[in-house]
Amino acid sequence: MTRLLSIILLAAAHAAAQPADKLPRPTTGLITPIPAQAVPTTPPPPTAPQCQVIMRPLPGRGPENPGDAGQLTWNVTWDASVSAAQRAVIQFALDEWRNIVLDTTNRIPNPYPITIQFTDFGATSTLLALTSVSYFVASGNLSGATMSFNTRTSFYVDATPGDDSEFSSPTPPAGTDLLTVARHELGHAVGFTQTARIDAWLSNGIFDAARLNIGTDTTTGVGFHTSPSIHPNELMNPSIGPSTRRPISLYPSAALVARAFEYRIPMSFIDPNSPGSLLTGTVNQPYQTIAQAASAPILLFAPTTHHVPLNTIVSGSRTWSAARGGSIIVAP
Repeated sequence: MTRLLSIILLAAAHAAAQPADKLPRPTTGLITPIPAQAVPTTPPPPTAPQCQVIMRPLPGRGPENPGDAGQLTWNVTWDASVSAAQRAVIQFALDEWRNIVLDTTNRIPNPYPITIQFTDFGATSTLLALTSVSYFVASGNLSGATMSFNTRTSFYVDATPGDDSEFSSPTPPAGTDLLTVARHELGHAVGFTQTARIDAWLSNGIFDAARLNIGTDTTTGVGFHTSPSIHPNELMNPSIGPSTRRPISLYPSAALVARAFEYRIPMSFIDPNSPGSLLTGTVNQPYQTIAQAASAPILLFAPTTHHVPLNTIVSGSRTWSAARGGSIIVAP
């Protein structure tokens, strides 16, 4: 077990578990939470929120058609205000979210309608962008979204959005990164919004404390975001500084919308306290034991104690991390 534990601790630091031999004796190991996203030194983000979410309620529950299931696709209406260069960057972010939401279940229409535009927010506005989300009050399911960017913002429009190397240089690009803002606003569009589906898991500002333990910010008039004090440098925080690029994180950002809207994302979950019997590894139907999840390449542990039997073998490369609060692995 000594070798396995050294691998588990390494997973906390490097997020990669390596093959383990048979376990000779019981012991205990600790998996620490996913660390905050490392970013180059840049000016601190503004204290005022730079994003706003406008919720537009619709009567009823909306369509809940199992035929809508499948990988996320978009039905985009591009306003004439979006230049070709801007469109290319935003399309890159659209494709990223499409490759994260692998199954939409039946909680949003698929293809998902979204309008994208650039508008003048006025001289006194501090907002970089805002997203208006239409949703059905009774179910919390989504209907569509409109994403608006402020033309008064000096955006960095990256000609090669798949290459982040310029942000690691001593002089990163000036201005606000359009790709990061687009990733953020699309997060709101696919469910990072405070509908009934979010409220069902929210208590005292913490989303799903038992399984995901995500700290949130529900500032009135701004919308639903991750808490900057709990999740620093997270994409879904309400503000971002200049010359900064943030990725779409599987945890906490994608995991939160997956929990609320029952999406399947490219991360598996394990929660020994889950009462379910369908062990698909999704955040809503998590694995209950490490043995069941042994083949999962990317795995998030609920912040609790996990038991593993003796002589358990983990083969191949795995990414094992824990939700905020950390997890303890005990054998047997």
